[in-house]
Amino acid sequence: LVAYLQLRDYGEEKLPGVSTAVFRCLTKGDNLKELAGRDDVVLLGVGAEFRVSTNAHRIFDEHVANGDKSQSKECAATLVAKFLEIDQELRWRKILKAVLHTDKNAPNLTLDLSVTVMEFQLQGWALHAVLRYTEMTIGAHLKKADQFAAVSLLPMREENLQLNGESHILTVIEGDDPKAPAFARFLGASVVVVKNPNGQVQILTTNHLRLDMRDVVRLLRLLEQIVKGRGVRVTDWRRLEQEGTIEEVPEWFFHAEARNILNGGTSRPDIPPTKLTLSAVVEAVKTGLEQQRFEPQRQ
Repeated sequence: LVAYLQLRDYGEEKLPGVSTAVFRCLTKGDNLKELAGRDDVVLLGVGAEFRVSTNAHRIFDEHVANGDKSQSKECAATLVAKFLEIDQELRWRKILKAVLHTDKNAPNLTLDLSVTVMEFQLQGWALHAVLRYTEMTIGAHLKKADQFAAVSLLPMREENLQLNGESHILTVIEGDDPKAPAFARFLGASVVVVKNPNGQVQILTTNHLRLDMRDVVRLLRLLEQIVKGRGVRVTDWRRLEQEGTIEEVPEWFFHAEARNILNGGTSRPDIPPTKLTLSAVVEAVKTGLEQQRFEPQRQ
């Protein structure tokens, strides 16, 4: 459904006629090999076994056929998006991520569409009616993405973060736009590190991951003591991971339930900004979360 919507709205230049083409499901009377050979047919989610160099631009099917696993980590929507060169557009990134996740796993609540579509099919809804519902849902998400994209983009960079063997995004932001962290999470960030113009730093996590941030706050509080040059007074790990603030290191507040670590901010401008560099904070986050990474001096 999403692949078709993309082709209809963006594909006319590469596939003339696709914007007005009939969209339908296969029937028992169809000969898939014959359809794969026709220049006026695009196949979505089927036909991989008949894909060759001359028709590869019309067959978007990730299923393994003839031992070819080259597209097995994709789905019809991501294959179409890459073909149309819209896969990296900000407005599509999160939608495509959710569609791909649902294609490979249980339904994804970020884009709560798949369960409803299946229910419509079970209830006998016509394809055009299901498509209309899908179009409205995708349209709403695109509009939300456009609204986020309209936010004044601050200096923002993405770094790779390895969590339990999976690649995640750590986004680093410098600025004070309150919408920026939400925008970063919308783009898929699992952890966002924000430094405001006052030098205060917030480390914000995505709730559903339920990250264990204790090692991170331990490291930050140890490092803060070191850079202040007064000697390390607190080394006990249970004290260093204590929720809230600790007297010896008032710079860092640990919100254990939300799994966020805050060095002041809008609601606490009175908190002294950390003396740690932004890169040191990012390194502490990675050291505390990545299982294969060790504190550098004890590597």
